[in-house]
Amino acid sequence: MVSVTLAGLSKAYESTEVLKGLDLHVEDGELLALLGPSGCGKSTILRLVAGLEAPTEGRILFDGEDVTEVPTRDRHVAMVQQDGTLYSHLTAQENIRFPLAVRKVPKPEGDREIEAGATHLGIRALLGKMPAELSAGHRHSVATARALIQESRVLLMDEPLASLDAKIRERTRLEIVRLHRELGSTMMYVTNDEREAMALGNRLAVFDEVGNLRQVGPPQEIYNRPRSLFVAEFLGYMNHATVRLERDDEGWWLPIGNDRLLLDSAIAARPGLDRYQGKELVVGIRPEHIVVATPGTRFALCLHGTVGRVEDAGSFANAWVTVGTLGLKARLPADRLPVRGNLIELTVDPLHFHFFDADTAEAI
Repeated sequence: MVSVTLAGLSKAYESTEVLKGLDLHVEDGELLALLGPSGCGKSTILRLVAGLEAPTEGRILFDGEDVTEVPTRDRHVAMVQQDGTLYSHLTAQENIRFPLAVRKVPKPEGDREIEAGATHLGIRALLGKMPAELSAGHRHSVATARALIQESRVLLMDEPLASLDAKIRERTRLEIVRLHRELGSTMMYVTNDEREAMALGNRLAVFDEVGNLRQVGPPQEIYNRPRSLFVAEFLGYMNHATVRLERDDEGWWLPIGNDRLLLDSAIAARPGLDRYQGKELVVGIRPEHIVVATPGTRFALCLHGTVGRVEDAGSFANAWVTVGTLGLKARLPADRLPVRGNLIELTVDPLHFHFFDADTAEAI
């Protein structure tokens, strides 16, 4: 396999700039998930790596070797696209065999490779079927088998699960993880689904709507320590409000709705936070870190609100609670479903607060 480095990569279509000075490194054998809104340039990155398009500026390196001008056929890159396109006049087996035929691999040897790949993906029984006879999930599996059999140095996957229903999508996602673990392939996987990215990626590269790379790192690191409000909101739900940080003899306070929350001393001592005394900042908290207060919880640690919509999700419930003029989403235990219209007392672990600059939306 191979490492992939994008150095100062830019791409423009006439007057529209899609990428600007992108620096990104993919480790040998890593599965890097490229996550961001539709239209932010993720698919363009894959096409540049594959050699299907040329960058306006910058370089593409495989294991440190500049391949920017190397033709697609010589890069040994395979790509699975969103539609899982197959040749309609060929059976599944013939579709998978196509790259082998191009390489003039003898048929007996090729059949052994096809059999092994089909076994990996659980599609041996489908090899004799035509594409029109296959489900969307099976067509994607055939397209993946065809890509894997190319002996590629890099496997590129462009939203391959987007058109699948939920159950097939989950099953195929597990299969991709297993294949990556067994084959050790270097993969770049494009998606705009944060759950999919977190389930698949060894690391995530998060892009904003105009193609700026906002953060790169392991899924849990980005989820728990987002560097900006954009990243915090893109990876899961983030309650947030603009507040003015206050301080008195008792400590630091956050006014939220009609309540004032007393901050833990360790949180108040967070580097840079003292600069915001008396100033506005954005405070964020994820729904799973808001819980129903137990009897005896100190008033200064509680939020008091009214239950609005309640969404029973089976193992938990999402409750929307109005605190003053602020609406909060809380993830609560399913065995303690709140009742719409009732008053509720909630508490927040201050260690899970996120703080962002009110002007730049960057993390403090």
